[in-house]
Order: sequence, then C-alpha cells, then structure tokens
Amino acid sequence: MIEKISRIKDFGVFADFRWPASLPGFKRFNLIYGWNYSGKTTLSRVFRCFENGQTHGDFAAGQAELKPANGGSTYSLASLPSAPVFRVFNSDFVQDNLQFETASASQILVLGAEDIAKHATLKARTAELEALSSSVRENERKTREKKDAIQNDLTRFARDSIKNPLKKPNYDKTKFEPRVKECLNSQDSWLLDEGALERQSSIYHSTDKKPPPNPCGSGPNPVTPIREKASVVLERVVTASIPIPRLKDDPHLADWVRNGQPLHVGKSTCQFCDQPLPGVRSLYRT
Repeated sequence: MIEKISRIKDFGVFADFRWPASLPGFKRFNLIYGWNYSGKTTLSRVFRCFENGQTHGDFAAGQAELKPANGGSTYSLASLPSAPVFRVFNSDFVQDNLQFETASASQILVLGAEDIAKHATLKARTAELEALSSSVRENERKTREKKDAIQNDLTRFARDSIKNPLKKPNYDKTKFEPRVKECLNSQDSWLLDEGALERQSSIYHSTDKKPPPNPCGSGPNPVTPIREKASVVLERVVTASIPIPRLKDDPHLADWVRNGQPLHVGKSTCQFCDQPLPGVRSLYRT
C-alpha cells in the first residue's frame, strides 16, 4: 500500500510537486477530485507508468517517487521493476484497449495467483476433455465402420452361401442374421467339415428324393395294422408237437387223460385238482 506521493517532477502540470507535511497520507479508499486540467489524469498516468513498467512517452524526463506505508524503500520511475502492482483505468487505458471505430477491444483479464492456478488447471482439463472427445468420436467412427462391415458381410454371405447356391430367391440378410445369432452360443455343434458340407449339399441338390412321410394326425395310422397282427399272434394257442413221454409209455395213464379231456372243455381249472389249466395239449404226435 502507498502512503503518499513523495515527489512528482517535470510530469505535465506537476513541475515540482512535493507532498505537504499537513496533507494526510493515503487510506484504503481515497477520492481525488479537482477542476478540469488540474492534474487528475496526469496523476493517473504517473500510476500507469508504474503499472506498465515504463515511463510515459510524453514525459520521458518526468520523475516520480512513491513512499510505501510499511516504511520500506521509496518507489521511483527510475527503478520501475521494483515497484508494486498497479491497476489503472483511465482515458489512456480506454484508448489503448478499446477501438470504437472497429467495434473491437483487446483482451482484458486480471488474475491473481489462485486464479492463474485455476486457469492452468482449467486449460489442462480442457485439453484432456478435447482428447477424450476426440477418442470418443474416433471410437464412434470405428463402431459405425464395424457395423457397416457386419451388415455388408451378412448380405454377402446370405447371397453367396444360401440364396445363390441353394436357389432361394427371397433369401436375404434379414433371414440369415437370426440364424447366425442362433449359432453363436454353440458354434461347434453347427460347424461342418468340407466332406460333410459336400455330402449335405449333394443331398440337397439331389433330384432322387423320397416322398415326405405323412404328417402325424392325417392319413392311415401305421400303428393300427401292427397292433392287429400282434393281437392275432397273442391269441394263438401254443400246442405241443411232441407228446409227454410218460403218457406215451403208460397206455393206462394216457387213456385216463384222454377220457378226462372232454370233461375240461370250456373249463379254466382242472376238474380233479382245481388248478388253472395251461391250455389244451395234444397227447400224441399227429
């Protein structure tokens, strides 16, 4: 903070100004006022020389000394690099930065150390965002190319592998793509080697084709005649073609059995022992 202007010499209306002892020093906020051409703008130009770090072009020989409030060394136009930071907005600033004729203006930006750090961080983040955006655009472009290539391959395979070889005129990628997706999860079960592919193609193109079987539920049932034949066979009575040896060797026993056979006609159990009958049997070879 500046306490006072110790001296201004050969600078516009200030031939040799020295700060009066009775004049209070600068405070945090200060108001300088006076008549036109009394030196207000010239005083602002003194401060602007400290801001720009160079003497004024119209007052090259001008001198100015500022006394800091902390009691340190006096700031002088002769040692501008060591002067404090000033920000001056006066008619010279307007003329240097605003071009009313061309409706344009110079970039005006005042930043502190913290703002400069944030600006650097923002710049880095902006560059990072642009790099990521560029990567996203590139990936989207590659994705579109891959999708286009897949669609082209589907069209080509549907035409060259199905439509033309198998003579299916209405076959296209809309019918081919679902079958491809169906095979994705079990590719090995769908793969054919060259020999199998050739055999299947030969069967498909063969003109010696069997008539298709009758669909279920229409026409004669092939099971019916089989069932009828089985019923006839199961109803047959198996008769012995070889007589029982003990009946052959014992005529009295054979006569006894022969005489008892008529008694069992239509019976299901033996009339002597009441056991189930196995069926009619021949006693002798006929």
